[in-house]
Amino acid sequence: DLSRWLPCQSRCELAGAASLFLSIKNSSILINGPRWCAMVAEREMAAAEKKYEKQMFCSEVKEVDLLYGADEAMQSALDEIKNEQKPDLIAVLNSCSVSLIGDDLKGICKSADMGCPVIPMDSGGLRGEFWHGYQIAAQKLLESLNLKTDRKRKNNKVNIIGWCTAYPNWLGDLLEIKRMLQKINIEVGICFGADGVAMKDLEELPEAALNVVLHPELGLNAVEFLKERLGQEYVIAPIPYGMQNSLQWLQKITAALNMQPDFSAIENEIAYNQEKIDTAIFQLKANNKNISFGNAYLCLTQGMAMGIVKALVSEFPDLNDIYLRLEGPVESSIMSEIFCLTREWKGYSDKHIRKNYLDLVLGNTQTRVEAANYKNTVFMNVLLPYQGVVVHERPYAGITGWKFLLADIFDKFQTLAYLNPVVEDDRIC
Repeated sequence: DLSRWLPCQSRCELAGAASLFLSIKNSSILINGPRWCAMVAEREMAAAEKKYEKQMFCSEVKEVDLLYGADEAMQSALDEIKNEQKPDLIAVLNSCSVSLIGDDLKGICKSADMGCPVIPMDSGGLRGEFWHGYQIAAQKLLESLNLKTDRKRKNNKVNIIGWCTAYPNWLGDLLEIKRMLQKINIEVGICFGADGVAMKDLEELPEAALNVVLHPELGLNAVEFLKERLGQEYVIAPIPYGMQNSLQWLQKITAALNMQPDFSAIENEIAYNQEKIDTAIFQLKANNKNISFGNAYLCLTQGMAMGIVKALVSEFPDLNDIYLRLEGPVESSIMSEIFCLTREWKGYSDKHIRKNYLDLVLGNTQTRVEAANYKNTVFMNVLLPYQGVVVHERPYAGITGWKFLLADIFDKFQTLAYLNPVVEDDRIC
């Protein structure tokens, strides 16, 4: 299997680093490389947030620069940023080609008089993928901050670590998570990686009593850095999906904070919504007695998989087997519980297709093409990259998000069931 030697099999390290730095309010990104690399990265970032296009610049390195050095091209681009943007932060990201020539990136950035912090980063895709770039960028950004250890902490305040505006539904999911936390009197401080966080705001990171890691593939190294630097504790609580799983997620965080809040409002909300969901499931089965859900095929990141798998096992109607393939870094110790509930999915095959069953496929558009069996699969795009009209405000996580996710899945199920009439001989006994 030679695929492991490929330099980048999905979105590259440069895109991951850019996604974090662009989330900082009034930041600018200089891609130190050819125009082609900048155009690809700009297209990917603009798909997440259109305004990011105006924050990205390119040194437009040419062939002669690759031979004799790109320092003049980079300095010219830095001057352009200073004159046009006057940013609060500049990140200089080397592309693959410039990474090979060995320019003194740190020295050039240090000597440049930009009037704001300049963070250099060698982010060529020859070394890693999106998540690796995000992690390195997070480390460098935190190291550049003047985080004070003597700031007073609030016992009921948490930071959210490991968030990304390139993930589908990032805004709606974040709003729902904040809503649930605030409903049990937990204050949310900094959401590291969410759009619009100012450099000055990041100085408030030490005020939280706990850092909550929602996507370990993005935020685990950041919370370990904060624990070492500030003595701040953290809890790995991947993004919650489902009703009871959302309640258990909240209970895990309150236990880490040594809080004993009143969960009655949350429990009443869950009971109210669960009754509606149970009715919808009953109607779905009653209207489709001869066809049902089959297997689930999931291609997800670690943080998403932990929440979605638990919800599918405990709160989804009558799935058979769950096949899982993980994108990005994986901590086996964190995933051990999930691995016991799933089987490894190496690829979709016609042998999995059975009469009178509609399989559930969760992933991205590449996963959908791989699954291929459009007639018998209910597909949801929950993983980057996303194609089509992006509605970040629509949640799939938490209590509200589970209703939206089930509504979308059931709607597609009904459509496919109508398009797949069951003949008499095929009916399930």
